[in-house]
Amino acid sequence: MDFTPEDLAGYPAMEQMPSDYKGAKLKIHTIRSSNRIMPGEWVRLYYWEGRPYRSKHVYFMPPVQIIWKLQIEKIGLRIFLGSDKIEQPIEKYAHNDGLELQDFLGWFPEKFEGFVYFFSLPH
Repeated sequence: MDFTPEDLAGYPAMEQMPSDYKGAKLKIHTIRSSNRIMPGEWVRLYYWEGRPYRSKHVYFMPPVQIIWKLQIEKIGLRIFLGSDKIEQPIEKYAHNDGLELQDFLGWFPEKFEGFVYFFSLPH
């Protein structure tokens, strides 16, 4: 599922985001190291207006409901999902996280373990 600009009407346009975020793609999931979000919960995605933890949150999409959560492990250029450790194409997860592959690789350490949270936009 891809979000369209119409889905995000009323939220800051991409060109209003800080330069680090310009050209970002729309997200259909988020990857976190913590296990604290559960399916069914609603979350609001944001970026920091300035310095992290010392500036305001800027919400760039409406609240979304977490519909699915999977364990994820990244080792170098490989991604494995679930307890069965099924290998997945890393490009797909970079795209779905709203990033170019090089940005995705730079964002996460060489070895990373966490969770991928899939969400749906309310209609």
